[in-house]
Amino acid sequence: MPTRLPIGRVTPNTTTAMPATIPASIKFKNGTMKYLLRSAMRKYVPDEVMNRTDKSRSSYYNYYSNKRWGSSKSYDLCINSSALGYDGAVDVILKFAEVKQAFNKKNREKAGLKDED
Repeated sequence: MPTRLPIGRVTPNTTTAMPATIPASIKFKNGTMKYLLRSAMRKYVPDEVMNRTDKSRSSYYNYYSNKRWGSSKSYDLCINSSALGYDGAVDVILKFAEVKQAFNKKNREKAGLKDED
């Protein structure tokens, strides 16, 4: 399962910077997402409570999006950063964004729409 890299507004503090330094093999283990967090919280929060939140989110997502929660088909791009390293993942993301922009521009031109800046 790929590790997601945060994209968008990320403040340079320990809370948001630390997860990016944890290897994917620790974040996702034995088919469990957020393995490290769940392991740390296990003695404070019962599994039923953690699983109930995930089930609630997945039910909501599945119903309103007509897609399957956690399916890689729901994403434009999935990257296993542990296979590429973070620099390699960044390179893949940048190249993907470049190709997608060119693809979208070509489709807009075909449809006779003006170019978006």
